[in-house]
Order: sequence, then C-alpha cells, then structure tokens
Amino acid sequence: EWYKVGYRLKGNSSLSSIWRAGIYKLPFRLKFDEFEDQYPEIKNQRFYGFKELSMSPAFKDNSLIREKVTADIFRMAGIPAAQTAFYKVYIDFGEGSKYCGVYTMVEVVDDTMVKKQFGEDKGNIYKPESTFQTFNQAQFEKKNNEDLADWTDVRATITALNDPIRISNPAQWRSNLEKAFNTDHFLKWLAANTTLMNWDTYGGIAHNHYLYNDPYKKLMWIPLDNNEA
Repeated sequence: EWYKVGYRLKGNSSLSSIWRAGIYKLPFRLKFDEFEDQYPEIKNQRFYGFKELSMSPAFKDNSLIREKVTADIFRMAGIPAAQTAFYKVYIDFGEGSKYCGVYTMVEVVDDTMVKKQFGEDKGNIYKPESTFQTFNQAQFEKKNNEDLADWTDVRATITALNDPIRISNPAQWRSNLEKAFNTDHFLKWLAANTTLMNWDTYGGIAHNHYLYNDPYKKLMWIPLDNNEA
C-alpha cells in the first residue's frame, strides 16, 4: 500500500467526452512523491521504481490493444516508445470499491522511459504544443532541466526547418537541419506512424509527442498517446 499519492485526471477530448458520457473509466495519472514537502516520510516515494504512472482508459479503442501494440511496433522499428502494461482498476469514490475497467498503464517519458531507452536523461526533454513554424518558448514545456533557461536546441531546429534556403539550396537546408535534429529518426517514425494510420498526433494536431535532446543523436522524436492508431 502507498499513501499520500498525488492523483489527477488527464487528457483533453478523451477526458471531456468520457465525463459527459457519465463513465467512471477516466484517464488519470499518479505521482508518488507529489506531497513530499508536506509529508517528509514519503520523500522520494516510488512504486517499484516509478515516480509517476499514466493510466489510459483506451478511449475510442474497444479492442484495448492499440496503445500497447503501437508502442511495441515503434520499438521493434527502432523508435523509442514508452512501455505499457494492462491492469484492472478499482476506485473507491466514497461508497466502497468500484470496478472501473481494464486500463493500459503507460510509462511516463520523463520519469523512466528516456533513461532506460537512451541510457541517460541529461539532455532536455520537451512536451511540445507547437506546429514548428515559429519558436514560442511557451509551446515547449521542459520536463527536466527547468532551472536552466536553455531552449537553444529546439530554437535551432525551428530556425533551420523554416529557413527559405530549403527552396534555393535544399542540400544546405538538409545539412543545417540535421545539425540540430535527427531527421533520419523522424522519417522512420513518420513511415511507421503513417502505416499505422495514426492521425491523433503531429500532422493532425500539434501535440502527443515528446522531444529528447540526445547528446550524441541530437533532437529525437518520441511518440505518445497511441490509443487512436
């Protein structure tokens, strides 16, 4: 048993749609040391090594398998993606334990996923809400290194991506972009994602992905939220 755990609802259209339908199977996240400042006894509290867990209700997915299978396919293709697992969830809303269904637990990218799959997590981790047409610092939420006011990696990528020389000198444009952004990795993700018919991500909307600035491989694309693939 774990006590004083942070619990919050998550999601956008999934949360609002489920709520309006009066369904108890709501998407949520857990943070095991959220209240460590108030309760020193839970400082650095972990759930088998996890600080945070994200629980997906498989919105729009009656098969319950898309989140898991899509992430598995990405990793098989050499594209780092969060690990997943299935759990039955029961919640006490005040009148005893209520069965809320089978959830897909998704590894949180900036908690354990980056370090496990990249070997370290010292580079900047971002959760963007951007079309990448212009740089807006507010659209690139930093999930680590928050005290360092350094967005030079994404700024350089956006500058290179939108440079007008992409028409007059495409070879130089590609070279400049590849100095900041791992384009081969992005194209591999784009190919797999297109084959999977997953449009609830960049290209259709401006979120549902992370970026990680790998010290050796440059800015890397990390897929997220694959329940509509």
